[in-house]
Amino acid sequence: MKIRTSLKRNSIIFFSTSIIVLSIYSYYQKTNIEHLESRIDTLNNNFRTLVLKDSSFIDRIKLIQFKEDSYIKQLDRDTNLILWFIAIVFGLFGLISYSSFNRRVQIVEEDLQEKFNNSVGELDQLKDSLINIRADLESESSTVNSQLAEGFLKEGNSDYYLFYSLLSLNKNASCYSRISNNKQLSEATLKSITTHLVCVNSKLDTIKPKPKISEDTYLNITYSIRSINDIELIELLSTTNRLITIEKNMS
Repeated sequence: MKIRTSLKRNSIIFFSTSIIVLSIYSYYQKTNIEHLESRIDTLNNNFRTLVLKDSSFIDRIKLIQFKEDSYIKQLDRDTNLILWFIAIVFGLFGLISYSSFNRRVQIVEEDLQEKFNNSVGELDQLKDSLINIRADLESESSTVNSQLAEGFLKEGNSDYYLFYSLLSLNKNASCYSRISNNKQLSEATLKSITTHLVCVNSKLDTIKPKPKISEDTYLNITYSIRSINDIELIELLSTTNRLITIEKNMS
């Protein structure tokens, strides 16, 4: 856009300069004509003086005057023809130059647009790659947290078992939100979350007394699970609520 504006400005300068040059040339020709007319007036005055003295000069003076008048008319016609010719040449030159520059600008714009589109495509691919990497990391984190939960369950620490089990589900739910545009992967991940939560509820049902978790922690850690907005998951979370003790926050 800046290149196009610059070309238009240069074209305006070019045509303005041409007009100025033509105006100066016209003024010069006009001055010459006025000078010739002044000479003719002088000759006319001399002619009158000579006529008074010698009438034999009349015919020769008339012939000279006729030739000068013819010369002036021819010069005027030639000047107008030259001016029109110069104007046409400058006009054609300007039109050809503008068309050439305009085409070059279009080529540059098309090349830049193509490079921009390629860059956008590469950026989208990079974004997809980063999303997949984060999804893989969250999936691995979910597996690690699940293993920690099983370890705490064997040690008899039910509170930590509950916390790391929900944290594992949280990571899987975050992974699901990142791959939701991939139908096959998202369906497989949702099934994995559902199966895992069923297993957790089954083990919580055997733990006495009920495992405890603070209300803030529970709401934060289950937010991503509830955000999936799946009816079966919401029902399973309701079952989880009955199998644990959610401690109110101290005000």
